[in-house]
Amino acid sequence: MVEHLGYVSKNGTGIGGGNSNNAENNFFRLEQFLGDDIDCAPVWEGTVRYVGSGVWDDFANGGLSGYAYAVVHYGNGGGYGQGGGGTISFFALNGVDAYSFLSQGLSTLDLFRSDCKNVPDAGTSVVLLGAGLLGIGALRRRLAK
Repeated sequence: MVEHLGYVSKNGTGIGGGNSNNAENNFFRLEQFLGDDIDCAPVWEGTVRYVGSGVWDDFANGGLSGYAYAVVHYGNGGGYGQGGGGTISFFALNGVDAYSFLSQGLSTLDLFRSDCKNVPDAGTSVVLLGAGLLGIGALRRRLAK
């Protein structure tokens, strides 16, 4: 399920205190917003940027697959918590491949991958290891007869 993490004003939150609405600044804003206390950091590689209207239906039809974070710029008149020059909203995609973002005032959307790999949790690993060992033990007994 997609989680809206929060938002910041666009003005003064870009690289060097800049205001530009571009993928580089939005990546910087996302890193600053998330800070160091996260399990999966965003990565620049594979970034995709959507600009203008008419593309937002892609996200309701599977266009988010493989991405971990969305950074959405809402201009004046839409989005979350309006700032003077627009709002930058941050979303954790949590493995979904489709989502309908709030579209009123949406002007750009940047998608970022993360540095996390899909690794089974410890419980699943232990069960798989145990099943493998049981299978080897049964096979060994069978062959020993």
